[in-house]
Amino acid sequence: MYFICGLVAVLFLIGSYSYYLIVRNNELIRLAETKKSEPEKKISENNVDVDDKLLNKIMPDDQNLYFAGKDFGPQQVEYTNDTGVWNSYYTLNEQGIENPDEELMLNFYLKGAWTNEAFTAQSVARLIADSYEDNPSAKVIKQFTALDDRTKLSDYFIVSNTIYDGYAYVYMIKISSFENNVFSVIYSKKFTNDNINLENDINNWIINDVNLLGGVSRSIADIGVDSSWLDYFANHEQQP
Repeated sequence: MYFICGLVAVLFLIGSYSYYLIVRNNELIRLAETKKSEPEKKISENNVDVDDKLLNKIMPDDQNLYFAGKDFGPQQVEYTNDTGVWNSYYTLNEQGIENPDEELMLNFYLKGAWTNEAFTAQSVARLIADSYEDNPSAKVIKQFTALDDRTKLSDYFIVSNTIYDGYAYVYMIKISSFENNVFSVIYSKKFTNDNINLENDINNWIINDVNLLGGVSRSIADIGVDSSWLDYFANHEQQP
């Protein structure tokens, strides 16, 4: 979905980050501050071992991703002229980017392509959060910052939903430094129901997800990108 290029969100970060939970009244309560002694190489969910090591370094050659117990792909990469952002889409089970039930997307904000002015992960996060103010259907639930143990820099997180007539989306995003640039990883999930129940459906799903060892909320915190993306973009012509 192209909509999430501008309106994106992330819920939750665990392990080497702060541990939060969204409750039904949309308040975030800090449960604990935890720190891993060393990163886990594998997680177990429903008696299935999932090697999530490669998600720390997603590469341009990774046509499909296994994320939170599900298959996403194939990859579709494009440059968006209107925004100056490179996007890499991975939809659930080959559903296509038009209207998937779930989607992962990487956004790359590159110097000279997105803007020639100085910017940081923090300034990109601020612009994303501010964009919600002009959309009455969208709401930022929570924003927070956490230290990334790998880069030793701050990552920025936003939790949001968008509610329409009969359907809604929840968004989870991590915004991080990438070499001298910025990238974001976005997860979106679609809900359908009567309008009065959509927000409760989203919050109930979030509450369940944060308790899953291999859930989206925990897995998205570990996603990173490989520096080979910069070579990929340099070798692919941007459309004027």
